[in-house]
Amino acid sequence: MSLASTTKKALMACTILAVYSLSGCGGGGDPVGSIAGKIALKGEEYSDCKVSIYCSESALALASRVDSTGGFEIENVAPGKYAVMVFPIPKEQPEGNRPDPPDTSPIPKKLRSRDTTEVSVEVTANEVSEIEIELKE
Repeated sequence: MSLASTTKKALMACTILAVYSLSGCGGGGDPVGSIAGKIALKGEEYSDCKVSIYCSESALALASRVDSTGGFEIENVAPGKYAVMVFPIPKEQPEGNRPDPPDTSPIPKKLRSRDTTEVSVEVTANEVSEIEIELKE
């Protein structure tokens, strides 16, 4: 890799970092909050999933695997409004040219996309924003 190429990449990275730190849902060194929540299916803890959050103002995305009690926590989240998505844990891929296994997850398709999810959370600095998501088949 040439020095000019390396310098150009470093400059690009610095520019991206500067833009990120000046945008909403993120700011370098600003106070942050966190999100804690529970996932349930038919009133029972559900853990075969992960939770992801997305801020459209900054394109910031963070995720957390859901634990065995249906709980999750995402820390160091910049203040702002986030779309919340829930995704199934991917199943093992079949060997060779076998077709993918059928999607049997009870997680509604609309919860799997930031464009269709109806779940959101507002994060405030130095606070824990709590959220409960009931999966409806």
